[in-house]
Amino acid sequence: MVLSTKGKMTIDGFPGRKSYGTKGKPITLRTNYFHVQLVHDLDKKVVQKPLHRYTVDYADHEMPKPKKRRAIEQILQMPAFQQLTHASDFAATIVTTEKLDEAVLNKTDLEIVLPVKGSDKPKEAPANDAPEHIKRARARNIVKFKITSGGSFNLDDLTAFINSTSSQAHYGGYQNLVQMLNIIMCKAPNEANAVTKLLGNKFYPHEGLLGIGGHPGVESVDLAGGLVALRGYYSSVRCATGRILLNLNVTSGAFYHSVPLLDLATRFGGRDPEQWEMFIRKLKVQYNRSGKEPIQSVKTILSRQANAPEPWAAQSCGQAFR
Repeated sequence: MVLSTKGKMTIDGFPGRKSYGTKGKPITLRTNYFHVQLVHDLDKKVVQKPLHRYTVDYADHEMPKPKKRRAIEQILQMPAFQQLTHASDFAATIVTTEKLDEAVLNKTDLEIVLPVKGSDKPKEAPANDAPEHIKRARARNIVKFKITSGGSFNLDDLTAFINSTSSQAHYGGYQNLVQMLNIIMCKAPNEANAVTKLLGNKFYPHEGLLGIGGHPGVESVDLAGGLVALRGYYSSVRCATGRILLNLNVTSGAFYHSVPLLDLATRFGGRDPEQWEMFIRKLKVQYNRSGKEPIQSVKTILSRQANAPEPWAAQSCGQAFR
């Protein structure tokens, strides 16, 4: 710019720049994008490993998301995955840096037993003379599935595509690789304790149940009425000209306070049963049942108890959580 306009008062109607600026004040430019460097970018001698994508197909196609997450957690404990570096969206996709053993691919008889909520390991199979409700509970925790290969993708092909100057350039694995990179970049918050994940790769650190085991990075503001605003983060991998970028943005969301249900009713404040019912409808609560075999379970509130005069008349309550 300086060299092309030096000595000219104007050029194309705009004032020329006689020399480089000397009186300006340097500033720090901040951005929410980070350059994602690949192994090959740092050392040309290192061979970039391809990424392998696998899809988990469940026999129960209507299985809810929380149950799918528990299923993926158990699937990743299988010996076939123990020796592999892996990441998952904890729904149906698993990404590895090495190929999975062919012995487990496309098998239709794979199954796992989900552990009881609050436990790390599933219970042993009940005896033949066990009560029917015990057998049915065990059967509900059996997940049948199949693992299929979604192909292998080389990041060198992606970098060649985004560095191409041809208008006809095309790479068929573009969408797959971007999705896999998103899964890899979200591995840490996806596996962290006391972090809630919402659609669109939004993660919210929270204070944990009853304020126990919370995340050290939680930031919250009380909204009153039983709600709290949490500060979270949004992550997205995007391809720009000649480079791969990771976009990190701050986001916020409103959540229920993680307190006993009757305490939540007190914070809500209203005495109208219909308003209370609308407030807690579809809310998930966790309750603990003591006894010879303590049970920790999660249920979804569909409606208040019929003929109950007001929501505070319940004899027991659960732990509300997000």
